[in-house]
Amino acid sequence: MQKKNKKLFWLNDSRLFAATAIIFVHFVQNVQSTLNVSLDTVQWWTTNLYLSSTMWGVPLFVMISGSLLLSPEKQYHSAQEFYRKRLNRLGIPILFWTLFYLGVTYAKSKILHAPFDVETIGWEILGGRPYNHMWYLYMVFGLYLFTPYFRKISMHSSLSDIRLLVVFLFIISFLAVLTNEVNLHNSTLFIFMFPVYVSYFFAGYLITQMDTHIPIKYLLSIIVLFIVLTAVGEYMHEKYQWRISFYHNFSVTMIPLSLSIMLLIKEIHNKIFLSEKIRQSLAQFTLGAYLIHPVLVGIVVHAHYLGLNMQNYTFIKILILTSMIVIISLSIAYIFSKIPYLRRVV
Repeated sequence: MQKKNKKLFWLNDSRLFAATAIIFVHFVQNVQSTLNVSLDTVQWWTTNLYLSSTMWGVPLFVMISGSLLLSPEKQYHSAQEFYRKRLNRLGIPILFWTLFYLGVTYAKSKILHAPFDVETIGWEILGGRPYNHMWYLYMVFGLYLFTPYFRKISMHSSLSDIRLLVVFLFIISFLAVLTNEVNLHNSTLFIFMFPVYVSYFFAGYLITQMDTHIPIKYLLSIIVLFIVLTAVGEYMHEKYQWRISFYHNFSVTMIPLSLSIMLLIKEIHNKIFLSEKIRQSLAQFTLGAYLIHPVLVGIVVHAHYLGLNMQNYTFIKILILTSMIVIISLSIAYIFSKIPYLRRVV
């Protein structure tokens, strides 16, 4: 049992890195848009390098899920048992935070005197985006829907399981055709977001099961290389108006960067200065921090970055403000975990 825990412990560190990276991305994107900096300026290259260095957060989260849910050490007697457990873990947060961020959107519309279009909001919910960051939970719902069958790819499924799979596939096919026929908002249902992420899902499982060790210096060299390539590629994208962004989770640079980040965390987890107990405790609150942080980002941006002039010393000020948001987000998630009716939403 001790060996099992030790083998998977580094995934706690991966959660912390992933949540921190995503918060950095969302904060830096706000800095980039509010400063409205031009290409070839120090400020633009600063934000570009930050984004190029942290865009792997979502792929890492997906790989963590694949590592855990596809692990043979996880035992489920049936697909129905898996759905019951995952619905309890994911369904309540999706419902709560969807309603919460609808309230945030409504409040912002009143403050900014902007329209609150119920029909548009409805399509955004069906598209899995009641708020910008919420798409991830809706996408993961799709992955969870098929995980029991992903676990059985090399095994023979029972007839009842196959029947359930066929029902899901027909429902999705029907909704796909229906959406294309009636949707006038150029968006699709959230259920169609997950298939491309199956690759990261299985990659996480593969990395977890691998016994091969790659020297840290090689991994660091690969990571630096692809961060630079991402930054340069994004500069070319902006300068020449290329269609494809290098910030995309499936760009030619982001895939090897994301995989290398996970491999690096696996190699260095026993060299991190914080104790394992502290890191394990913090990892419990990463989902809550992810769900809470947009409110804090919005407050900091609305408060004009707490009075800081982001045009000067941009690199340091981003580091300070984002670190503060990460710490406060984790703290709020911790507080929620101590309140009976709120602990289930984080």
